[in-house]
Amino acid sequence: MRAVALLAVEALVVWQAAAATLGPPPSPVAPAKVAGQREWRLPTGSRLAYVRTAPKRVTRAEPVVFLHGGPGVGDLERDAAFYGRLASVGFEVYVYDQLGAGRSALLDDPRGYGLDRDVADLEAVRRLIGAERLNLVARDHGAQLAAAYLVRHPGRVARAALYSPDGLTPSRPATSALLTPGALPGPRTLAVATLLQVDPVAAHAFAGDPGLSAHLARVRGGRRGALPLPRRGGCRRRLRRAGRAAGARVAAHGPGGR
Repeated sequence: MRAVALLAVEALVVWQAAAATLGPPPSPVAPAKVAGQREWRLPTGSRLAYVRTAPKRVTRAEPVVFLHGGPGVGDLERDAAFYGRLASVGFEVYVYDQLGAGRSALLDDPRGYGLDRDVADLEAVRRLIGAERLNLVARDHGAQLAAAYLVRHPGRVARAALYSPDGLTPSRPATSALLTPGALPGPRTLAVATLLQVDPVAAHAFAGDPGLSAHLARVRGGRRGALPLPRRGGCRRRLRRAGRAAGARVAAHGPGGR
């Protein structure tokens, strides 16, 4: 009787865990179009949603292009509203969702995503809008994209402003970001996170785009919060040291030590 009871309890636990892991997640609602949204169809094959904000009269030769963070975390509506204010001083401003993010197109094969594709897309955007050089404003992972673009196309950037920059080495999403106090992830979330670390193609086949979008939203929630600032003026010294180290890493990847 004890053995039967134990097997029954184990079967119930396995049933519940399997249902939570293998059951499909609720389908997220597709994001609605934002004011002024258009689409680039690039020679790279990418279809990117973007918003262009134009001044009454263009007085700056190089447009501003904003590169969002993530990877895969865009906020087209609010970013366009915020950076679009640069049009008041004569800049054309372009804000776009990178491939696979926000309102831009998704790929059937996740192996097509990556920094190389994003750099190629950005260069295709520059040619499409007919700009000799770009002013890049980049946040988080966008700074990684900006740095890679600077290395490969150094003559195509007039100025670059990078803030809250990600590291220069591409990395996969950290599973530890899900382990926030008081909100442990469910079995399905852990399964998706594990598959992403081992085999992104298998993760895509298992969860699909809706499931991976939901997973990304959970990871974003686990990473919120500001980093503490150093006290007593140590910030500038640390920034200088970090800047020298980052410059050395960029030079190691660049042609001719640039």
